[in-house]
Amino acid sequence: MQAFLKEPRMKAHDVFPGSMIRIVDIVQVIETFDYPEDTNFILKVTDQWCEWNNNKYNCKISEQKATLEKSTKSPDVTLDIGSLSQMVVGYRNASQMYDSWEIDCSQEMIPVLDRLFPKQNNFFRDFF
Repeated sequence: MQAFLKEPRMKAHDVFPGSMIRIVDIVQVIETFDYPEDTNFILKVTDQWCEWNNNKYNCKISEQKATLEKSTKSPDVTLDIGSLSQMVVGYRNASQMYDSWEIDCSQEMIPVLDRLFPKQNNFFRDFF
């Protein structure tokens, strides 16, 4: 096999589970997707690197589209940017995050979030 590789040291590789995605602009990402149901909730996100994401947002979903506006109300859902990134792409759902204390919300909010951001198989074809 080494004869076919430009760089023989690259023949072995390891695959590790984990987040390989990061949301840089919450508003742009959330407003891009289509959603299966109408709902409204206050989302609080913490982000240690991108201070513009550290906010509470009124997340209003209507006619399959979301709009996010900054809010001063008490949050219905609180999580960090890494957990939100994983949930948005379907790597993990809200139920899994709730069970591992990575999301703070009422139990009634969990099925809503699971429907908005369903768990799904992911394949990110990217070369770093």
